[in-house]
Amino acid sequence: MSTQPKRRHFRKPHFLSNKIPSKNKQEFEELRKDILLKAKAISNWEEILPVRWVVLEKEIFRNKTETAILHTEAKGKTPTFENKKVVLYTEAQCLANECSFPNVQQETSELDSFLKYEHEIGNIIFFKEVKEYIVLDPEWLVDVFRCFVSHDYNDDTLGMTEWEVLTKTGKLEDTLIETLLQKVPCLTLTKHKQYLLELMEEFGIIVKPKNHASRNDIYMPCMIKPMPFQEIFGKVDVETEYCKKSSWFCLVFNFLPPSYFNHVLVSFVKNNQLFYDKKDSRLGIYRNVGIFQLNNTGSEILVICLSKNLIAMKVLQYNSSDDVCYSYVKTQLINLVDSIKLRYRINVTYEIRFKCQGGSLYNNEGIGYDEAMEKSEYRCTDHKEMHSSKDIYRSWLKVL
Repeated sequence: MSTQPKRRHFRKPHFLSNKIPSKNKQEFEELRKDILLKAKAISNWEEILPVRWVVLEKEIFRNKTETAILHTEAKGKTPTFENKKVVLYTEAQCLANECSFPNVQQETSELDSFLKYEHEIGNIIFFKEVKEYIVLDPEWLVDVFRCFVSHDYNDDTLGMTEWEVLTKTGKLEDTLIETLLQKVPCLTLTKHKQYLLELMEEFGIIVKPKNHASRNDIYMPCMIKPMPFQEIFGKVDVETEYCKKSSWFCLVFNFLPPSYFNHVLVSFVKNNQLFYDKKDSRLGIYRNVGIFQLNNTGSEILVICLSKNLIAMKVLQYNSSDDVCYSYVKTQLINLVDSIKLRYRINVTYEIRFKCQGGSLYNNEGIGYDEAMEKSEYRCTDHKEMHSSKDIYRSWLKVL
């Protein structure tokens, strides 16, 4: 038994006899209590679900574990025998129909609710926005993602011109995509490629910029080689009387994984025009830094970046002396951070802080929201002088 996979299901041993059950009353009682405790620990304990959901869950599991013949696309290769990893949504409709789901061909809302539930408890991968296929084996999808986001690449891949483009600019060329996907078992490129790319977009691994000229290009920010922040910021930061700079608006976290900020950056790329650097002929997307245009003229530039347990952003205004409030950008960031917490169930907390426009991001100091509201001035630890609290927060909060 020690070599069999089923031993992993063992929780706690109970020794019972069916020959003299009257002598094991206490043991039976202990067993009942143990089973109840284990059942209560399950996340969906006491949830009221239709019986047909349980039946369909079993059918999907059977569908996953049965052996299926998967033909490779390459000619002359022998068909390989593997467990099913992906099924068509239409196959799920057929299974649901067999499990007494009502009018499943015309009305799919209950089926979608079931699939969403199975996704949330980790049994499958399903997104209503990308519903052509259903991933039956989440571990297989992890292997797919690992082909893109990994430190283990062969020399042929590293030597590709497209690889250099990816690590320099973040742009993911189609040739490189197909090369990387060839490492995935049980994958048919012509059938699954587009679906997997759409899934990677859903998970925030890749993104298509909003910029019209690049709207069909694919970028993967997490694979860009790091650059010094001052070198990046220097592309838009100019010391003239015609450039007005806001303070830094910061969210300081108790703990901030780099992948968390990657979701933030990808969302901003989806919803905002990226700054285009004509000198380097590239979009303003970097490792842990994004530079965006807030208007069509390019006179308002937003910089958002990651530091240690800190997300910070600043706006640079060119050829304008007006005091503009960017509370809508602040709200966009806060709403996004909160939605990521809920979606991925990440237990992180943060507080709002402000730093003066010349403040350093290498520390998490500054003035907190409550303190800024209460005090008219505060002492800046970066410049060792007093600053007006109103001047610090007026770019981000509407002042009455």
